[in-house]
Amino acid sequence: MPTTIRGHSNNVTKVINFNDKFMISGDQDGRVLSWNLESGSASRPVGVYKLPIGVQALACNSQFVYAGSADMNVMQFSMGENGLESVGELKKKHSSVFQMIATETMVYTLYTDKSIQIVKADDIHQMVAENKTPGEIVCMALAGSQLWLSDTKGLVHILNADTLKAEEGDEIKTVYGHPAVSMASSADGSLVAVGDTKGYVTLYDVASRSQKCYFALHQNKVLETRFTSDNRVATIGFDKLLCVGNIDDQKGIKLSCPNGAA
Repeated sequence: MPTTIRGHSNNVTKVINFNDKFMISGDQDGRVLSWNLESGSASRPVGVYKLPIGVQALACNSQFVYAGSADMNVMQFSMGENGLESVGELKKKHSSVFQMIATETMVYTLYTDKSIQIVKADDIHQMVAENKTPGEIVCMALAGSQLWLSDTKGLVHILNADTLKAEEGDEIKTVYGHPAVSMASSADGSLVAVGDTKGYVTLYDVASRSQKCYFALHQNKVLETRFTSDNRVATIGFDKLLCVGNIDDQKGIKLSCPNGAA
């Protein structure tokens, strides 16, 4: 029988896995909780445990957890013996967090004013680079030394992941040119997938920057896109479907959300 454990008092907006030992979740009230996967218990961070407005982005590496919210704040947490502990706060002027990606050394943050910041992973106050993105960027994915971006016109842009400078190359578009909604890169950085507003997922080979294939498993916008450990593409759509696509034959499986909501 499935087990339900309560910890949040409002809708959960983001969930990530931390070192396969904890699940970190954020909700619409701005609360961040860590869930012990062995005991199932939830605990709030020591220190600042609640952002003023709902959590819009979560990211982590092996040491830290980063949470971004609509109040223009990014919080940094470490994992101690008693769970998460707040260690830093970065406030962006006049812009809220849209998406975050964390590596062992850097944290990439996309803001609603379409700017991107790179900060040090161990100290978010140490700025590495900042730049305005081309176009109306809505999502990003880190693929090795490149930061791939997708916009509302169906275009894909590529930046240098260290400097945020645009890299030269031919124009890249999603299949049929549909606006992007979500994207992700494979663990080895060789593939990038972009989910769009019409339910298609376009897959690119990073080295050649060419379209490898595409999936048409959804009937509506692809809200989340991820790669599995065996390089299949897992997506959640506004059509209340969880789909897993196989790259080799461009086929996949569809699973309905058990509670009828995506």
